[in-house]
Amino acid sequence: MWLSTENGLLTEGEKQYLDEIISDFETNRVPGPINAYNQHVLPKDTKELSGLLETLKQTILGTDTINKDVVLIEMFVNYVQPETNKNDPLHEDLSRFSTITFLNDDYEGGDLEVEYKNINRIEPEAGKTVIIEGSKIKHRVLPVSKGHRFTFVTFWEVIQKTKQTLM
Repeated sequence: MWLSTENGLLTEGEKQYLDEIISDFETNRVPGPINAYNQHVLPKDTKELSGLLETLKQTILGTDTINKDVVLIEMFVNYVQPETNKNDPLHEDLSRFSTITFLNDDYEGGDLEVEYKNINRIEPEAGKTVIIEGSKIKHRVLPVSKGHRFTFVTFWEVIQKTKQTLM
């Protein structure tokens, strides 16, 4: 199992792009059965976030770039308010890796609870990115008691590169 927190991955341009989404937030996915979050799904080829996505990919890959590759499955801005996460259950994601980047921290509650070694809770801090093995580490968002919590979320899958011989 693996968990990492990183600060400062967002460039000023990426932050500005995501701030524009937040300022005029529009849900484009109906809330699902696990949680009632409002989500704004982004196309995987969003050029404004290409630098961040490459950084996340390389962080997940670590040093094993010869045998493995990481593929982006989905990305979205997640909007949580007091009405939307009263009973968020601990869960594992379907993807191998998940990243959560806190876009703001001017709200109360909304910590990320994880079941990982001696870490129980990760406090929100604008700009902090949490990378977890989402398919192995149970996690959830604790209730937001006041304000609005925005995060940028990505899901990734690891694939083995096939060996090809040159003829």
